Amino acid sequence: MPAGKTIVTLATATPGGGFPLYGGAVADVINAEDPTLDVQPKHTKGSTENVPLLEAGTMDIGLVQGEVVLEAPKSVRILAKHAFLRPLDVAAGSYPGITAPLASVGSWSFIMTRPTLPDDVAYKLARALHRGEAKLGATLAQARETTAANTATAAAPERLHPGVARYLREIGALR
Repeated sequence: MPAGKTIVTLATATPGGGFPLYGGAVADVINAEDPTLDVQPKHTKGSTENVPLLEAGTMDIGLVQGEVVLEAPKSVRILAKHAFLRPLDVAAGSYPGITAPLASVGSWSFIMTRPTLPDDVAYKLARALHRGEAKLGATLAQARETTAANTATAAAPERLHPGVARYLREIGALR
């Protein structure tokens, strides 16, 4: 690994599900957009494990279902919002036995951060992710809703990581 790269661990979920697929696409886009970052997805048991891992600082960022975010401590902050609460097609290969796109619905989910993630790292992650929105959406249909506008409306501004809020203000997505 080249000197100067910041390693960022990304907690996803169990292999074969939507979170690992989405997390891999997010990591690829961020890593391509910002060569100083090295986002590394890691399999976990999912949202209910990811929040405690973030709280403990064991993982830097993690994918968390919206229902779990509502109960998460306020110290765990939002990096980005992505949608599953609308009709969507689950891509072939997303789950074992899914060999063709499958019409489905889901709920909003979030990329959350550990409480101590440095502001400059969160800023760079948000910038790279949102600069790569089009590529992310083209790679994975379920990721089309991962936009700066959706992140800006994710929750009360105090739930956003300060580095993310700074980036969103700079691009005019957040007041």
